[in-house]
Amino acid sequence: MADFISSWRFSLLLLALVANILLAPLLGKISSQLAFSLLIIIMVFVLGNNRKVIFSYIALACAALLFSWAHLADNSHQTILILTHLFTFSALTLAIVLIIKNIFSNDAVTVDTISESLCAYLLLGFAFASIYGLIDTIQPGSFLSSLNGQIIPFSFEEAGLNRIYFSFITLLTVGYGDIVPNLPVAKLMTIIEGFFGQIYLVVLIARLVGMHVSQRNNH
Repeated sequence: MADFISSWRFSLLLLALVANILLAPLLGKISSQLAFSLLIIIMVFVLGNNRKVIFSYIALACAALLFSWAHLADNSHQTILILTHLFTFSALTLAIVLIIKNIFSNDAVTVDTISESLCAYLLLGFAFASIYGLIDTIQPGSFLSSLNGQIIPFSFEEAGLNRIYFSFITLLTVGYGDIVPNLPVAKLMTIIEGFFGQIYLVVLIARLVGMHVSQRNNH
């Protein structure tokens, strides 16, 4: 059983990420928080083979969970909300770096390698969703509806769907334009996410193709 989990750990993480994207926005605040907490814990086991930095991730993840649950219990403190988004972004960013590093250290393309690549891409969307929440907490009104000019909240738990939706639409460069960044820092982060979304796919495909060709030549 342990060998199975080890061999398919990124495939299991991918399922957890997809479940968070599809189900968490439809759940209540507590259920959504439980789903995200489970995702963070799963990543501890997935990234556990990198002993040099796993404790740094655990520290960031624990801080993110601590402040997110604290804010869920009492949402009147803006500082707690800021720390929640900050530590969540930091933990997810470190996880992305570790996963990408592992992808480029692999020698063979497997189903789990492809799942690993998709995990990094989806985590990128979650990470930017957190940074958008941080921006909107510090500067309310950072995002507006282009349909009626009303402010679109991104900071609180109830705005989780807004954050995830806008982040992945930007990452995929779909550009519906129904939600638009209003303030300069929000516009800058939107540009950065769109850039990373495209560069990641180009570099990733080139890496996977190179690994596959090398694998076939070795056989």
